[in-house]
Amino acid sequence: MPNSDPPEVLELLKVIESLTPKAVPFHELFRLVEALSEVVDPDSLGSWFDTPNEGFQGLKPIEVVERGEIDRLWEMVFRLRSGIPA
Repeated sequence: MPNSDPPEVLELLKVIESLTPKAVPFHELFRLVEALSEVVDPDSLGSWFDTPNEGFQGLKPIEVVERGEIDRLWEMVFRLRSGIPA
């Protein structure tokens, strides 16, 4: 993991890793957080992961990851990057 990452991103990764099943590799979580940091404020990611989201049928994003549906978060990243409306 590069040392140039903001401390809040590294702290967020630690929290997410502690909450998610070990079936989700750490490098996958790292890539997801980095991608999210490109499209939203990294400082808001911690609370975002722990807030119910209508885009995920009221689930918290961390719950989406816990259910093994991380692809739904990647789809959101893709849509945000490309400007496709949700």
